[in-house]
Amino acid sequence: MLRVACKLAGVGGKNNCLFLTDRIKLLLSIMKGFILRLIILLPVLSLQAFQPVHAQKTDRIMIQNGDWITGEIKTLDLGMLTYKTDAAGTLSVKWEQIRHIVSDKTLALRLSNGESYTGSFEPTDNSYEVRLTGEADTVINMNYIVEVAALKRRFWARLDGSFDFGFSFTKASQVRQTNMNFQIEHRGLKTMMQLNSSLINTFQPEQETARLLNAGFRHRYYFRHNFALENTMKIQRNTELDLGLRTAYGMGPSKNWIRSNTQRLYTGIGPLINAETSISNPGYTYSFEGFLYAEHRIYRYRDPELYLTTTYIIYPSLSNPGRVRWDLHSQVRYEVFNSFFVGLTFYHTYDNQPVSEVGSNSDWGITTSIGYTF
Repeated sequence: MLRVACKLAGVGGKNNCLFLTDRIKLLLSIMKGFILRLIILLPVLSLQAFQPVHAQKTDRIMIQNGDWITGEIKTLDLGMLTYKTDAAGTLSVKWEQIRHIVSDKTLALRLSNGESYTGSFEPTDNSYEVRLTGEADTVINMNYIVEVAALKRRFWARLDGSFDFGFSFTKASQVRQTNMNFQIEHRGLKTMMQLNSSLINTFQPEQETARLLNAGFRHRYYFRHNFALENTMKIQRNTELDLGLRTAYGMGPSKNWIRSNTQRLYTGIGPLINAETSISNPGYTYSFEGFLYAEHRIYRYRDPELYLTTTYIIYPSLSNPGRVRWDLHSQVRYEVFNSFFVGLTFYHTYDNQPVSEVGSNSDWGITTSIGYTF
């Protein structure tokens, strides 16, 4: 199956394919615990799926018109409260529309300043305030609460992700292009794990197929005041730059400067080990680099929903002074209906000292796609 992956990614040659296979195995080994835990839980989840749910829904929320809704708090993330009711099923309620919230269950919450607490919710006399009881007895402005989760929430319920696909064809030049993207993310109270991949193929008459492949795994462990320790691993291939394969691993501190229900801003810095080879001149070279990145996410939870994500990463070489490369990725997603969206993506890759003299030092493009979030 890994050989099929080599073929789809356009990696030719036995040695290159074996090298890519080794890197994919390493990436999979990092995800081993993540996947095994999910597999172990599947039989239990399957049994539970066919059992009636007897848990009492005793939580209550008051929305802006003054109506109280009884149900069960599942999670709050990115400004949306997932709320399960007997009469209307599972609802997605905008956090800004909730005036009061009550729950006698033990919940875990995170504030915009990075502080985390556990406790139950009691109402106050003022709208958009909640009294947290348990670990701490304090009154909190609801605008400062950015994440809420039940402590007994199952592992699989913490998974979020998206996938999309795009295709374009120009009759005059007979150029065809396909693009595929996939991302899955697991978020805990102190950790975040993300697995992502993207592949763009461009087919032109009487020319070799141009391929751009990016795949990666990222793990983030949160500390107080929105600081975190981040580990990242990436696999890249870009025929436009004559890049046969690049694998990189880095680790360093990061900071979440803005953490609200409408936007997030992350920055990070650290060292990175890089191994790369060119298509025209096989043979791997190893280097030591730094990485500096900024990631900005903006959300608009009004019909229709709108998401804008921009990531910029710069890699100054530490072992080869003067070499600098960067990756820029920006995507807009516009919800069409019920988690289905159309997307517009811009990417730009630059390397002032590419792996060979044959390839270009930059590559950019714009793609459109349709996809689904879960």
